[in-house]
Amino acid sequence: MTLSVSDFQGNPPVVFHPSFSYQRAEIDEAKAIVDFMQTFYEVAFCDWQSPELTHHILLESSTIAFTAKKNGGIVGVIMGGILGTRGTINHLAVDPIYRRCGIGTELTEMFFQKIKKHGIRRAFLFVSEENLTANSFWTQRGFQQIENEITLECDF
Repeated sequence: MTLSVSDFQGNPPVVFHPSFSYQRAEIDEAKAIVDFMQTFYEVAFCDWQSPELTHHILLESSTIAFTAKKNGGIVGVIMGGILGTRGTINHLAVDPIYRRCGIGTELTEMFFQKIKKHGIRRAFLFVSEENLTANSFWTQRGFQQIENEITLECDF
């Protein structure tokens, strides 16, 4: 399922928790990010998405990635970037222990603010139909399924 949103207004309010820190993902965090993401089967983080690849991706100027931390450990990550005239969210994961604390919302808002600075007003992402938690999260933020669109993918 492909979801898209063109208006970032009207999102649920961000709940700020001072016990979490949010920052741009650092290049030296590549291994920690990969280790964190690989714990989520629903994130579709592939085996070939290695720390080396993630390190390279974090160096790219079109990449937008933020982490949420508690006591120095990663509890949330959003990764995506700018693809042509749209923002693309490739991965969002929040530690199940800290879900419903506003972490996903805060990371998403940071992502939207960053792409808005580049004049981008539309974002898209892919969500498995079976991932009800993600579908609920994204539709609450204004994303809608694109009708008559087929997602094609190829490993090479």
